[in-house]
Amino acid sequence: MADNTKVYNRRIARNTLYLYFRQLVVMMLSLYTSRLVLQALGVDDYGIYSVIGGTVAMLWILSGSLSGSIGRFVTCALGRRDTEEIRKIIATSAGVQIIMAVAICVIAETAGIWFVTHRLVIPEGRESAAIIVLQSGIVSFVAMLLSAPYIALVVAHERLHIVAMVGIGETLTRLVGVGLLLYAEDSYRLEIYSWIMAGISVGVNGFYICYSLRCFSESRVMPCFKGGNFRDMSAFAGWNSIGSTAALLRDQGGNTLLNLFYGPVVNAARAIAMSVGITASAFSDNFMTALRPQITKLYAAGDTLRTLALVEQGARLGYCLTFVVVLPLLLITPTILHLWLGEYPEWTVTFVRLTLIGCQIDVLSSTLITLQVATGRIRNYQIVVGGLMLLNFPLSYLALRYGTAPWVVYVIAIIISILCLCARLWFLRSMAGLSIENYLRYVLQPVAVVTLCALPLPVLLLTYTEDNYLVTIITGIASVLSAIVSIWFLGLRADERRAVLMRLRKAVRVCQSTA
Repeated sequence: MADNTKVYNRRIARNTLYLYFRQLVVMMLSLYTSRLVLQALGVDDYGIYSVIGGTVAMLWILSGSLSGSIGRFVTCALGRRDTEEIRKIIATSAGVQIIMAVAICVIAETAGIWFVTHRLVIPEGRESAAIIVLQSGIVSFVAMLLSAPYIALVVAHERLHIVAMVGIGETLTRLVGVGLLLYAEDSYRLEIYSWIMAGISVGVNGFYICYSLRCFSESRVMPCFKGGNFRDMSAFAGWNSIGSTAALLRDQGGNTLLNLFYGPVVNAARAIAMSVGITASAFSDNFMTALRPQITKLYAAGDTLRTLALVEQGARLGYCLTFVVVLPLLLITPTILHLWLGEYPEWTVTFVRLTLIGCQIDVLSSTLITLQVATGRIRNYQIVVGGLMLLNFPLSYLALRYGTAPWVVYVIAIIISILCLCARLWFLRSMAGLSIENYLRYVLQPVAVVTLCALPLPVLLLTYTEDNYLVTIITGIASVLSAIVSIWFLGLRADERRAVLMRLRKAVRVCQSTA
């Protein structure tokens, strides 16, 4: 058992390093690319691209739950070492995804066009550009849909170095594409940018399909329907669609509501906030991506104790990893936005800060969601948790309808995220044997102490010093150091500190031997 645990930990650490290397490169390039895109398109066109992209993503309600179930079934089959079952799952899911792609194209080309032309707030003269953005979004979406079974297979096999390399290549290609966009005529930049992004999406997803077909023999099957697999996946996806629908209505539905009540400028501010949130949460997402296959495989193999230990450890470490990035971003948001973008739309600072707070809450639920998916028993869970998440859309609509500020949409989402976290703990107590007391003691208590102890120093610096760039930079550095010190002494267990020190010593020895 101890040997297996060491193997699991080494694999998680190795895969996390792959993904962190990718994230550092992607983050630096993406931040620069985002600035170029905003400058090239302008606030209005940037907002149009954001809201149209959200409209296309709404179609994921029809297929996202099924795509999400593919990864769960593939990983469980790998945990049982059942290759024939994997072949059946891939064949069935490929067939279903093809049918879903056709259905989504029909819906997007009819209802989607009507919604864009008759309901969204589009600046006069940009209606045709919005339609072209919709068309390119459909192409990107279909490419992502068809590749879902093959990406699930790559992740389930834990070939995360491939994911890292593809992510870096995709980001570099986007940067080159945006660089070329600067030489295009101003009036056509939105259309050109949308097709560049569609082409990159097709290339990336096509690579995953080709890689999977080349490296995994179980993927080389003809799309078809296998009765048992189709019934199981459909039943799982049917209940899981509640959560998928709720998440989309919260994110993309909220974006659409803001467009209807406040126009594309607020959509641009929200798009910037989402970019910052994605960048910050990626530091824990990389860790979670490496952790999820292990949780699912261990649960499928019946190793409950190790599964629950990983769930608790993953939630705590995921929060800490994100907190190191979130704390400075939260405290010096205006300066960071000014250095990054120059000029930015109204409400951006408030949106970014509330997005970061939401990210910290959501990361605590990440391993809980993985455990819930691994159990396969999701009906009652989705009715309650998905039902809570669905409240985001009507409550946001009512708030905006009665004239509240746009940031209220974020506050509603944060409150509901806290309620969902409580509901997940309550359900997983009976579904998987998760101890709420242990979660409170080993996850929530440590992260609360880390947060409270890291705040005083940077807050005092920000409050009682002059407002200038030098002080802001010092505050940012103090925030990072304060977070790291708090995490080291209060967020990590003794064995985790020893493991970190051991790996640092090993890295130093490797550097010395190569010098």
